Amino acid sequence: MGRFHRHEGREGGSMTATTVNKKRKKYAQKKKPSRTEAKKPKDTTQPAKGKYAYMNKVAYVIADKKFGELEVRKTSNGWWKDKEKLENIIVAKKIGGTDEISCYYGGIYKGDLDYFLKVHPHFLQFFKSLKESPKIKALTTMFNDLGNAETAKWYLERKMKDEFSKRSELTGRDGNAFMEKDLTEAEVRAAIAGAQAMLGDKASDPDA
Repeated sequence: MGRFHRHEGREGGSMTATTVNKKRKKYAQKKKPSRTEAKKPKDTTQPAKGKYAYMNKVAYVIADKKFGELEVRKTSNGWWKDKEKLENIIVAKKIGGTDEISCYYGGIYKGDLDYFLKVHPHFLQFFKSLKESPKIKALTTMFNDLGNAETAKWYLERKMKDEFSKRSELTGRDGNAFMEKDLTEAEVRAAIAGAQAMLGDKASDPDA
């Protein structure tokens, strides 16, 4: 009986060693990268050439729900090293801000933004697209309010002008045509301006 127990103990010890070895191998596979490896920046997927080639490392990415991830190049002293500044510029662009307004909100100058776009040409189209965001919101708001009579009237006057637009016509004496020949838009504007000037002169003259 004693031998049996000692044999059982050796088997148990052997199984325990095997389990430990498996755990060690599993731990080795999940070993975290060293600090040097973790900090090493990735190469950009859109490498630049020429004088900007030294920036072909990714500092961080800007994630957008509609446009995906946009890489921002690593820099030693560029203003976009401060990620918050770039995020503020994007916020301003999304509400229709001009370049000047967006730069003010981001805390940079217009020339700084121009330089950033030279280094990051893939942001050009991104910024242009962001300017359409307020238009989408406005269209959605108007569409959702079409049940309101005033909104519907406003929409019809602008989208179905032939049937619903307000008209004002200029006619000559006795309701005849103001001009017999077709005029260009510039000529019409000049004629209207002249008529308004004449009315203004008469209105200012008490003997007229």
